Amino acid sequence: MGASNRVVLFLDLDHFFAQVEEIQQPALKGRPVVVCVYSGRTETSGVVSSANYEARSYGVRAGMPIARALRLLPPTAVFLPARLQLYSSYSEGVMAILSQYSDKLSVESVDEAAVDITDRVGGDFSKAEELARELKERIRSEMGLRCSVGVAPNRIVAKVAADSSKPDGLKVVRPEEVRSFLAGLDVEALPGVGRKLGRMLKGLGVETVGKLAEMEPTPLIPIVGRRRAIQLIMAARGNLTSPSSLGGRESR
Repeated sequence: MGASNRVVLFLDLDHFFAQVEEIQQPALKGRPVVVCVYSGRTETSGVVSSANYEARSYGVRAGMPIARALRLLPPTAVFLPARLQLYSSYSEGVMAILSQYSDKLSVESVDEAAVDITDRVGGDFSKAEELARELKERIRSEMGLRCSVGVAPNRIVAKVAADSSKPDGLKVVRPEEVRSFLAGLDVEALPGVGRKLGRMLKGLGVETVGKLAEMEPTPLIPIVGRRRAIQLIMAARGNLTSPSSLGGRESR
């Protein structure tokens, strides 16, 4: 089977920790919910681990100091300590469902996974879309969880597709659509391009993934190193299959 027929499904559990807390405590629905990792130094020291969309609408994000989140949110907001064992049990349930669709399952984190469903759907993206809808419904009915799903010819594009479909969406990117789908996205939407590198790229006039795809590696080499520069450009063109190689700066 040709590489163009490969089909990868990427699943992202929306605001996972906060969503589990909403399942456990239905009265939280509709209120800003923030799950925190407390340091113990003071009552408000520590960082935000997860925030639901109500909290995010006020500008709260994961990694933000709890004290800042408190200033941004109204008094109706709920701050909860993280219950990692509970979240892990929900994650295991989701991954067990995913594993029924293919043995080519890559668990990226507690709330993300990629699964190669090429054999299951015979390389057919229409069948893949049907399967993705079935999967979303199963996770909703069996686990109570909402998720965003991307389907694409490789894992990186599938992840970007899932991110673009949040919350609770589904985005299918067929092989012939990859370049056009990626082209108009903010360059920071590409895995491996965080805010810091994104600012540097925008300083070079590279605002979109499409602009990055048009680049030669040379201007990027002083910033990220030769190997990663090439990989980032390949990813922007939809040609890099694994996001694991898009990590930190390499020594040159």
